[in-house]
Amino acid sequence: MQLVSKSPLSVKETLARLGVARSTYYSWRRREQRQGQQGLVDLTPAARRMWNRLRDWVVAKVLEYAHKHTDLSSRELACKITDEAGFSVSESSVYRILKLHGLVAPAQVEVVQAAAEFRRKTTRVHELRQTDLA
Repeated sequence: MQLVSKSPLSVKETLARLGVARSTYYSWRRREQRQGQQGLVDLTPAARRMWNRLRDWVVAKVLEYAHKHTDLSSRELACKITDEAGFSVSESSVYRILKLHGLVAPAQVEVVQAAAEFRRKTTRVHELRQTDLA
């Protein structure tokens, strides 16, 4: 910031020589004007990602409802929370919370073996149309 302000060149030329985008410079300048030197401290990537985190009380409330209503799916639980608790939480967020705390059972997937050949042989064209699952 000081280098740009003390430079005999224009701001545009100084930034071009430094390899700094003008939008970045003006963003830094706004942050410095609003927050002082503290505004220029780089935020860590983790700190920048914190803006959309669920609050601890929301997670606690979701877990409370999950323990009360064990028969409900994450979708039904999200609807129930929205209707009764006074705040809204998405189905995917409820699912992620439940999965993180080990409250989601893994899906039961049945593996079907494909036969080597059809049991009922066809005798003419278009007698049997089928999709092979294997």
